[in-house]
Amino acid sequence: MNSNRLGTFVSSSEIDRFNLHQTLRGLMPEEVAATLMSHLPPAGWSDVALKSDIDELRVRVDRLEVKIDKLASMKRYVVTTGIALAALVAGFGIPAIVLGVQILAALN
Repeated sequence: MNSNRLGTFVSSSEIDRFNLHQTLRGLMPEEVAATLMSHLPPAGWSDVALKSDIDELRVRVDRLEVKIDKLASMKRYVVTTGIALAALVAGFGIPAIVLGVQILAALN
């Protein structure tokens, strides 16, 4: 890290970009130098994503989508099972409770 004339710390790549822009302004019209600079990445070329990086991300996203679909399917199964169990308890639970109370009353 280096500091500019205002004392603000800037990365070397920013200093390099500034120096390059100043050099280009001395070699060509300012508008042409500005246009040329605008076509460079704002950071170093190592920060630019390659096609292979994007392809790898697509594969990872596809895998995540498969996992999400599986989880959604499991959720539907759990919810459906819960509803079925609730219906079973509601349908058979009350008569079973009544029968249990009758048996207990008969034993006393």
